[in-house]
Parts: sequence; structure tokens; C-alpha cells
Amino acid sequence: MSDQGFGGEPRPVDQHKPETNWRLIAGVLIALVLVIFILINRDEVKVEFAVATVTMSLWLIIAITTLLGLAAGWLLASRRARRKSRD
Repeated sequence: MSDQGFGGEPRPVDQHKPETNWRLIAGVLIALVLVIFILINRDEVKVEFAVATVTMSLWLIIAITTLLGLAAGWLLASRRARRKSRD
């Protein structure tokens, strides 16, 4: 097979390099950190609320608190965005 194209010109070489999938890499790293975090924080702890006392894994308490904080931040940000759009 010849390396020349039509008219004797050299064929272009396919220099396509596979792109790095940064989202996949970030997802794998985050998952790895989460697994390590869970394995380190498996101890049972007691949490006292105003009306009840609950015993659960430390990692679960931290995860629930983080999700509640994210939800509160999202609600406040969306409220602020709606208020700005009205002005």
C-alpha cells in the first residue's frame, strides 16, 4: 500500500490523540476520597437534638449535615437570583 494520495501527494497522518476525560478522572477521585472518608469515620456517635437523642455513624451525620447545608445554600442563592431578576 502506498503512503501517497491522489496526485502523488503524501496522505495526511491521523494524529488524533484521545482526549483526557477530566470529568471521569474527577469522579473517580471523588469516589475514592468518599470511600476512604467512610472507612475512617465508621464510629457510632450520639447526637442530641432538642427533642431526641440519635446514635448513628459519624460519616452519615456529616453527610446529612453537608446535604442540608448545600440545600440551604441553593435555596438562598435561588431566592437572591429571583430577587435580582425582578429589579
